[in-house]
Amino acid sequence: MVEPTPGDILLGRGVRINNHPGNEAYREIISANAAAYAASTKSEKTNMSTKIVAQLLHSNPPRRFLEKSEETGKWQHVPLKKAVTKTSQALRDVARAAAKIDSNTSGGQGAAVAAKSTTPSSLNNNGNGFQNVSSDNAFAAGMPSPIHPPPPE
Repeated sequence: MVEPTPGDILLGRGVRINNHPGNEAYREIISANAAAYAASTKSEKTNMSTKIVAQLLHSNPPRRFLEKSEETGKWQHVPLKKAVTKTSQALRDVARAAAKIDSNTSGGQGAAVAAKSTTPSSLNNNGNGFQNVSSDNAFAAGMPSPIHPPPPE
């Protein structure tokens, strides 16, 4: 039987899902990467989403993407493809919302400026274009350590 941990990303709707610590940290990671995602080509976007999911799944301790089974009501692992699709959608949503805010406030500078201005201050760039959550925020409060990208190939 699968039981969610604080670091897991839970798929679904509602306040409990939205306020789950793993989902809150996931949203910070998404927000930190939205501007780079918006400025990327289609293949770079797919690669970015896949790398974010891989980093989460291979972190220590590993984070999992979980959803409740409609049939049993029990938590189950989400297939990799679905986790990547969810991550891509989340990145698009944040980039689109940032662009909309930007078009209303800064004369239409684009998603990159708006996403940059809405990035939490606890995030930092790890040198390869991805943003990681620094260790002085939610992770220090009992969350698993932040994700780190795989070494360059």
